[in-house]
Amino acid sequence: MRECYLVALHRARARAITCATQSGPDGEGEVQYRIESSGAFADVSVRGRFAGTAVGTCVEESFASARVPPFRGPMPINTGFSVLPFGERAFDYDAARRALLARDLRACGVLAEGHGNYHLHVQFSPDGTVGSFEPLSILYPSTVACLQRELSSFRVQPFSPAQTNAPYSKPTVVLLHTVSKAAGHYEIPKR
Repeated sequence: MRECYLVALHRARARAITCATQSGPDGEGEVQYRIESSGAFADVSVRGRFAGTAVGTCVEESFASARVPPFRGPMPINTGFSVLPFGERAFDYDAARRALLARDLRACGVLAEGHGNYHLHVQFSPDGTVGSFEPLSILYPSTVACLQRELSSFRVQPFSPAQTNAPYSKPTVVLLHTVSKAAGHYEIPKR
């Protein structure tokens, strides 16, 4: 459930960061919602200066569209979000995730504990390259080296450098398959 929630949260925040209008507001805010036992996000409401604005409504819709698998619920949550200033290009989380999932990484081997899947956080740089990745599964050193090679040539649409400083919407894609303990953080060497 936690991993599915993290993916849903990343997607909702990735949508919310694009909610800017010329009349604002932008920056950081707080949203409150409840995850129902059905997995739906309900009773979504923004707080503070975003409440009652077009930007706030857009943020609420971004979170209301999120879903997780059914579970024992409900669960009330307060969390933060970021909205880029009007005209800034946002990181396209869904496009980056689709492109990463389409990349065949099976040649990179299996996890050290014998599973054949990956669980990665992939962080992007504003120029669209992969800046770093963090496997949340134990990987063989040869697997890490292979992933570094494969991801070093991966590109997405460039985005505003302001997003790398947005505390709630980092340009990170979560690829979830197998859950294990964290095994380190790896930088992608620049060519």
